[in-house]
Amino acid sequence: MFIAKNNDLIILAKETREELEQALQLMVYTSIEETDIDYQFYGGEYLTPEEIEVKERERLDALSMTRSDFFDGFILAFGLGQTELRAIVENILNQINITDVEIKVALNNFDNALNFYRKHTLFSLLSGIDIPITEEKTINIASTQWDKFFDETSKQNPDAYKFLIK
Repeated sequence: MFIAKNNDLIILAKETREELEQALQLMVYTSIEETDIDYQFYGGEYLTPEEIEVKERERLDALSMTRSDFFDGFILAFGLGQTELRAIVENILNQINITDVEIKVALNNFDNALNFYRKHTLFSLLSGIDIPITEEKTINIASTQWDKFFDETSKQNPDAYKFLIK
């Protein structure tokens, strides 16, 4: 792969030098370099896969949804409303190894947040653990499922709740 740079900013990447030179005829650039890195166009710029991963994590962590959307999703996915889910969350928080202050903060967010943010610690605490929803049934929501649920809800996908179900 060949890349064109303007100072340290990659402005274009092409498979061959000829393709790159043709594309750059009307652009200003400071150098053409050959690289083994597979740069990809993401968010208006060429980035390495590692840079894309960081940007994507930042994007997902910035997602939020209304309380109504969150609880609607849980009702549709598992039949659990706010009251039932809060009791389950409180029980789980009391069983895992976190401080009383961390429990209070998580429950305060659960009870009082106007919106739920993907980056909130509560979703990390509830990722990848068995959550009993009835005496016979437990669920386990992976971090990637939370990501998809928040992402699809932000896109107003009415089926976003399905990403909570394995």
